Amino acid sequence: MAAMTAQEERGVKEYTHRRYKQKGSTTIYAGALVVCGSDGYAKPGTTATGLRVLGVAAYTSTMTSATDGATTDEGQTGVLVLTSTAENGKRRLFAFKNDTGTPVDIGDTGTDIYIKDDQTFTADSTGATAGGELIEIDADGWLWVKLYD
Repeated sequence: MAAMTAQEERGVKEYTHRRYKQKGSTTIYAGALVVCGSDGYAKPGTTATGLRVLGVAAYTSTMTSATDGATTDEGQTGVLVLTSTAENGKRRLFAFKNDTGTPVDIGDTGTDIYIKDDQTFTADSTGATAGGELIEIDADGWLWVKLYD
């Protein structure tokens, strides 16, 4: 296909949540960070390189079948994930726990922070994927993260 030579209307879809096929033999809890690897199947966040952030699970989704992408135990075709774009078009920030071993601190504001597990971010990049940008650490210690979804 040749490059555009004039303006053109472009289709747009609302993208505030999406259902992703789930990795076999996993449970993704409501509120969990959801990622996928190169296979494209959703799974709970974990320390690993090369992951892609999908968003935050809207509901708990259990996959007792070992078959990737099978129907979940709840009868769904996959896990429902909230994205960083809200219904009103504004960006969502999500609150996550801070790693106790290599904690994120105020000096990390505006920088990459790394996925530790499905509820925790860390400042340690070793063997980990950058999952979002630290926006704020609140008075209770919650990390407010702009996800890289």
